[in-house]
Amino acid sequence: MAKTSTQTRTLLFAAFLAFQALIPLRYYLGSGGDDERFSWRMFSTRRMLQCRMDIEELTGMGPRAQRTQVLPQLDVQVAWLEVLRRNRPAAVQRYLERRCDISKADSVKYTRSCVQSDGEQMPEQQAILHCESGRFEVEEGS
Repeated sequence: MAKTSTQTRTLLFAAFLAFQALIPLRYYLGSGGDDERFSWRMFSTRRMLQCRMDIEELTGMGPRAQRTQVLPQLDVQVAWLEVLRRNRPAAVQRYLERRCDISKADSVKYTRSCVQSDGEQMPEQQAILHCESGRFEVEEGS
């Protein structure tokens, strides 16, 4: 009986250690470059980025589309502004969906531009949600 209990504890401990190793690997092998939620990333230079985000509602198509600037600070909490500024894909998509629901726009566009601490401009990131179809497109490095 004691042997089974020891084996169970050993397996649980091994599973715990595997879990602790796999979470950081998900960050490095996935596309979570801006996700800083883990303490081992707290000294990352990502927090030093100076980022600006713009959100536009577009009505109509092509170059003649009417563009309306959205001020997210007027309809979301401060904490969510930071989440949007960090370009967390799920939050950006959900916010754009919300804008589609409360506006008459054909699409909503998110643009993020950042400058590194050394002054170097990073590639612009964009996401657009087409309100009628619900199609969400992400562009990196334009």
